[in-house]
Amino acid sequence: IGNSPPLRALIAPFAARRGLIAGLAIAGLIAGVAAAFVPEPRYEASVRVRLIDTPTYLPVSLAERAPRRITIDTEAALVVSQQTLAAVADTAEGQRDIRSRLSITAVPTTQVLVISLSGSRPQGLAEMVDEVTQAYLKTRQAHLRNRQAQVLAVLYERLAQLSTFGGAESDEVVAAIDDNLRTTTHAGEVIGSSMPR
Repeated sequence: IGNSPPLRALIAPFAARRGLIAGLAIAGLIAGVAAAFVPEPRYEASVRVRLIDTPTYLPVSLAERAPRRITIDTEAALVVSQQTLAAVADTAEGQRDIRSRLSITAVPTTQVLVISLSGSRPQGLAEMVDEVTQAYLKTRQAHLRNRQAQVLAVLYERLAQLSTFGGAESDEVVAAIDDNLRTTTHAGEVIGSSMPR
């Protein structure tokens, strides 16, 4: 301690530049606060899917059969369903993460659904939204096939209960069966995509 310089001698160079030091400290504080308010960059990749119209309920006659108006709510529920997301994420946490970053919209007056996935990095977004879309189309197709099987079961049961075959009612049921067998269970097709932006 006997050979160490006095405290004043150590502080003197800093005291002479205290204005500069204070200015740098304030600039650092301002930069830190500004950085806290700058949003993290977000990227988004999208896929457009043209959906196929399907019957809305179990028809027992052709007169009752009506094409289903595709609703965004129904289709969005299928996109974010556990069945769809389990095909692309093994864990519930992974499914929740994907679900929180998905947005589903419809192009007005069309049967086009837009499935978008956002993220903080562009890497892998296009591939992930494509995987989600393919899993959704498989889920939708399985749903349509199940519905068709239910329709046919009801119609075959009704046909079996008819006392006379060849009458107007049985002709109507047979026509409904034929119509259902010709109804496609194809879910839809990808018609375009956009890379992360």
